[in-house]
Amino acid sequence: MLLFTNGCGSNLKSADVVEQQDNSWLTEEEIISTLEDNDIPIDKDTELNSKDYIIGGIEPTIYTFYPENSYDSKLFIYMFNTIDERKEKIEPIFGQWELRDGFSKDYIVKNAYLVLNVPFEDGGSTNMDQWEDMSDEFSQLSSVVFSELNDGKTVVYKGESQHWKGNFTIKYYVHFIKDGTGKLEYDNYEWHSGDVWYKGEDADSVGEININCEHGAGTSEIDGETLDQDRHVSMGSGGSNGALNIEKNATMTVTWNNQVETLVLEPVVKS
Repeated sequence: MLLFTNGCGSNLKSADVVEQQDNSWLTEEEIISTLEDNDIPIDKDTELNSKDYIIGGIEPTIYTFYPENSYDSKLFIYMFNTIDERKEKIEPIFGQWELRDGFSKDYIVKNAYLVLNVPFEDGGSTNMDQWEDMSDEFSQLSSVVFSELNDGKTVVYKGESQHWKGNFTIKYYVHFIKDGTGKLEYDNYEWHSGDVWYKGEDADSVGEININCEHGAGTSEIDGETLDQDRHVSMGSGGSNGALNIEKNATMTVTWNNQVETLVLEPVVKS
């Protein structure tokens, strides 16, 4: 069983720590080689002054992301000594990086902080063709950061009732790494999403749908949704660095048209 909280508290057993412990801190060289091994081209930037982008006393190394493109996208890599140092310096600004105009997406990776920045064209106007061209590259970077650099895992839960079929997915990572003094530092994050499909014959009679889902990361709810053209309802997505129990079945309660059914979703895919 993997059960953890957002600190090394009473819910965490020593066996879990040993199983999940990672004794290595990331280096910039490992990040670069991992990106290159996954066909993400980057070149050392020679245009920007890294001293203009210092955060918490840390000067980044700046790379041009997909240099063959003309978007002038930059990848900023900030390296910290420990997870705790990264949390102290980065958590107050995470998701709010404003050191360069344009669109920015930031990533947490153990003791590193990565920011991908794409400048807007002509004084801030967004070129939609540019975003379409870049979407695959953004997705590729996000996937490599999650699966390769953060050693991310995915669990898919599935189940059915008389009228409904449900899927629930949890993606997560957890790190336990000792610092130079022997202190065990901890970091985790989970992201979850859910989907439900109607199996009955008369989809037009379903009307508004309310769904409550109890799962290993907490509770998710939607109210007043309706079926799309594929007889499907999305529960959306969410995430946190709180408690997580991936062994717990997900339980969906679906209410519609004065009817109620409960689906027990069991883990069927772990990767």
